[in-house]
Amino acid sequence: MAVVLLKSYNRAKHQISMVYGVGDLQFTTSLWYHDVNFYELEDTYGKEYMDRLYFHIAAFEMNKLQSLKPKFIDLGCYEHYHTEAFEKMWLKHFMGAFSQWLYENDLPDYKGPTFLNKPSGSTPVPVQMSPPDGPEMLSLNGGGKDSLMCTTILEKVGVEFNTLGYSNTVYGTSPLQHRLIRDQVNNCSKSHKHHQISMYDDFLDCPILFMKAIGSKTLKEDETLRAVFGSLPAILQYRYRYMNLGHEKSAEYPNLIWEKNGLPINHQYCKSQEEEMMFDSYIRNNLISNFKFFSVLKPINDVLIFSMLNSFDAVHLPYTHSCNIAKPWCKRCAKCAYVWLEYMAYLPTNLVDSIFKENLLDLPENQVYYRQMLGLGKHNAFECVGQIDESRLAFELCKRKGLKGKAMDVYNNEVCQKFDKEAAVERLTEVDTEYDRIPSKFAEDVMNLFQKQRLVARQYLKDMLK
Repeated sequence: MAVVLLKSYNRAKHQISMVYGVGDLQFTTSLWYHDVNFYELEDTYGKEYMDRLYFHIAAFEMNKLQSLKPKFIDLGCYEHYHTEAFEKMWLKHFMGAFSQWLYENDLPDYKGPTFLNKPSGSTPVPVQMSPPDGPEMLSLNGGGKDSLMCTTILEKVGVEFNTLGYSNTVYGTSPLQHRLIRDQVNNCSKSHKHHQISMYDDFLDCPILFMKAIGSKTLKEDETLRAVFGSLPAILQYRYRYMNLGHEKSAEYPNLIWEKNGLPINHQYCKSQEEEMMFDSYIRNNLISNFKFFSVLKPINDVLIFSMLNSFDAVHLPYTHSCNIAKPWCKRCAKCAYVWLEYMAYLPTNLVDSIFKENLLDLPENQVYYRQMLGLGKHNAFECVGQIDESRLAFELCKRKGLKGKAMDVYNNEVCQKFDKEAAVERLTEVDTEYDRIPSKFAEDVMNLFQKQRLVARQYLKDMLK
């Protein structure tokens, strides 16, 4: 597959559709905006500016096609939007976001495709939004426990917000995904308005890997970045000053360091602070000058998040879902295995049992994931799971609660005796006061809330481990 080509994109009143070429293959993606009017946006910000925004959405939807291992990227008739800042950002993003794909396909020296087009040398001028008519804050909501905690924290520090749900073809039907997200928003938050974006993609759902038409073993997408750029039309339509994402500190840690080239391999790189700062700066300098996105959860690890879930939101647990295979829960993937384990460790077991109705420690399909999460594999599980010590600590807590199963036997026989539980508790309950990207008008209140909940979590862990 020599060249990935951005063939065209088109906008209608509520839709952006994009067409890509890879050799003689063609792929399409469309984004449907339930309450964004592109005709109005063009009247407000101008057709020339909106075309530049459409290009960025189309380019980062095209990003996934790099997993076909092309030599070149051709931006076609849109090459005038290609700047030095865009290329620098694109290449840096590839080495982080595609690190797992590089590892899985044994490509230690591949740096990604190069652009056929040279940077234009133009200097884009970002727009500045007028003040909003409603809340300044938009909180992205995918329906998981992090989304739930984000809205709970914003409410507790007195921040008004709206929410946005983003469906993805790879996770099943759009109506099901939006229903699950809306159930959480409607029952568990005080969101004033809920926006919806529906994405339809024929690349991730195609049989290209099974037909052995390419040299790659796996396909890669970076959903987080696509959601950020894809949400910008809603940001402009409703003039949100801030956008909050549910990215926790646990996502900062790589699954392994690749011995062949020293590259950190991080499944969750798109949720890292490095990625967040790079794209936030790019958007502000090139697209919207008075906009900022951040993560209110970034100062804390999963241990504190699950503890806070028990303190604040246990009753809302049935409205969460995290599976990337079959929503709400397939119960036989790394994500389900991890979330269930942590739910069992920090929340009432009868409540968790009422949702899952199975002991995931005993399921044969989950044994490989639990071994990886316990640090007994070549790397931590390639999913959005916590650090190895977070999983080990959860196993210990589940053990104290009397849970049994095949994976618990592995923990007892191969991990328990060498696991420094006190050191893990000390480190994993810390609050990162160096994270300074939460808006200053409520950052202090958020940090004070975290410090109080840190004491609650430590007391719970102390009582459980004594």
